[in-house]
Amino acid sequence: NKLIKFYEGCDGGKTGYTAEAGHCVAATAKRGNMRLIAVVVSAPDSKTRFKEASSLFNYGFANYTNKMIVDSSTPLNAKVNVRGGVAKETQVIPEKDYFSFSQKNSEEEFRIEFNPSGVRAPVAKGDVVGELVVYKNNEEVARINCLAFGDVPEKSYFGYVADIMQEWGI
Repeated sequence: NKLIKFYEGCDGGKTGYTAEAGHCVAATAKRGNMRLIAVVVSAPDSKTRFKEASSLFNYGFANYTNKMIVDSSTPLNAKVNVRGGVAKETQVIPEKDYFSFSQKNSEEEFRIEFNPSGVRAPVAKGDVVGELVVYKNNEEVARINCLAFGDVPEKSYFGYVADIMQEWGI
C-alpha cells in the first residue's frame, strides 16, 4: 500500500479490485489526536485511488480538528466531600478523555458540569465519585465518570475522639 509508505501519518489500509467496483482503497491516517479514514471506490486505476485517498486526508487534516475538551491525565479543580474519612475531601480525575471533532475555526460553546456522588469512606483510588456532563452548544454530548484521585481511609474511633478534643481546645 503506497499510502502507508508515502503519506505522513497513514498507518493502515486495504486495497482491492473487482470488475464491478474498480480500484478501491480504505485507509486510515493519524496526526496528533485526530484519526481520519478515507474510502475510495471505483477509481479507474491504482494510481488514482491513492491520489484520491491522499486528497481526502489532506482536506480532512487541513479543515478539521479534534479538540480536547476533557483531559483524563489532569485532576479537576473540583473536590468531593468524603463522610467519615481521615480526609474531608478528595480530588477527582475524569475516567477518560473527551474530544470534539469539528471544523477548524468553528464557533462552539462547551460547558462542563460536575455532579459529585455522596461519598463515604473508605474510598480507594479509582472509585467512581461523581460524573461530568459535557454540553456542546447547550446540548448534552457526553457523560464521563469521575474517579477518586487518591485513597481516603475510614476514620477510626480515635480519630473521632481527636476531632472532638480539637474542637474543645483540649
